[in-house]
Amino acid sequence: MGLPLLLLMSCKGEDYEREIDIVEIIRVGGITVNTDGDQLSEFMGDLVVSESLGLVYGVDLRIMKAYQLSLETGEVLFLAPKGRGPEELNIPAQITKKAENHFLIFDNGLDVIAELNDGTIQKKYPGVSEHNVWLRNFKGFYNDGFIITGIVEPGKIRAMDFENASPIALIDYKNGKIFKKGKFSPTIDNLDSDNKYPIVYFDEGMNSVFYVFRTDYTVMKYDLNTDITTVLESYSPTKFRTRTLAVQGSSEGNISAAMALGIDVSLIMGVDRIGDKLIVVWKNFNEGFYENMGDYSAGNVDYFGVMYDLPNLDNPREFTLPGRFFGTYKNKLLIEEEYGSMDLKIGFYELESTSESSP
Repeated sequence: MGLPLLLLMSCKGEDYEREIDIVEIIRVGGITVNTDGDQLSEFMGDLVVSESLGLVYGVDLRIMKAYQLSLETGEVLFLAPKGRGPEELNIPAQITKKAENHFLIFDNGLDVIAELNDGTIQKKYPGVSEHNVWLRNFKGFYNDGFIITGIVEPGKIRAMDFENASPIALIDYKNGKIFKKGKFSPTIDNLDSDNKYPIVYFDEGMNSVFYVFRTDYTVMKYDLNTDITTVLESYSPTKFRTRTLAVQGSSEGNISAAMALGIDVSLIMGVDRIGDKLIVVWKNFNEGFYENMGDYSAGNVDYFGVMYDLPNLDNPREFTLPGRFFGTYKNKLLIEEEYGSMDLKIGFYELESTSESSP
């Protein structure tokens, strides 16, 4: 049973007390990546999951390859060789599952969308630069001929024109068209144009995109049926850091400047679903992360999240995680374990059920 946390909330100008449950997590298994053959350097961002095959798919930006990983054996298979040829990928940056063994992979180096079916790249389509957008998120979602993803409109974002910028794109990759959707969160910081894009989750059953901006906490929803964007919930987690510092110039090579900015903000890691619950996960960098040159170990980084009841995001419950979050598999969280060890490991964790709490 989770421990209750008593918070003072504000609603429509009135203060009231709200009891928030703290959800415990339980480790129920895990895998170690097999290093006998193809080798990964690290996991990056959300993983695309095939529950029926027991596989996940992702992009490794260090070695610049897209891969398949078995959640049963730890075996790794790279999806295409590195290169610029018709059956190669240069810098794969996002992977979308169209069907089992059928993927759409955005190649940021070549600005193309490669269609890979049964292990072979069959065709490459023009990317997104001609539409004056930057594609964001490591994982895309396929729906009825479209790739759903987070984007940045650089012209509008640099001008901090959040009122008119669109954070989501429906990409008709076969016909070279893009439809910009969604609105910006009312609680997004207005300090600068840094990190002004969302992490998205497409719920096929609800035909809706849930999204949270990179440095924000408000959960937004874009409904594909009605073409309407709504603010669903603006619950701020206990550990959430509201930004106070603006990015000024480059902090590259200046650890002190990078640390000052890094420990001033919470960054979204993922939005996903388990059963009838929506979960949102963030990370807080601490001083140890910078002092140890980017060490993602627990302690150097705090990983935490909120679980909501769908469809209205009632009953928020908080939880903490022991490592980086990469998605869900059969109602379990996929979490990196033993960062910095010789082996890459993913643990399977369950969120413990808690009693209902009410306003």
